[in-house]
Amino acid sequence: MRAYKFRAWNGSHMLSWDWLCGMGQVGPKFFDKDLPDRGYEVLQYTGLKDKN
Repeated sequence: MRAYKFRAWNGSHMLSWDWLCGMGQVGPKFFDKDLPDRGYEVLQYTGLKDKN
């Protein structure tokens, strides 16, 4: 698993801080392309991987 720390924002208002795990399809490009209006910003890529 890969884990990304991201923040959701609306203008200057911070909505949430959270961790999102995915299998490669989740990341900066995913957010930029599919959720541009949501204001998701990937802050950190942990590089964590499972045993698979």
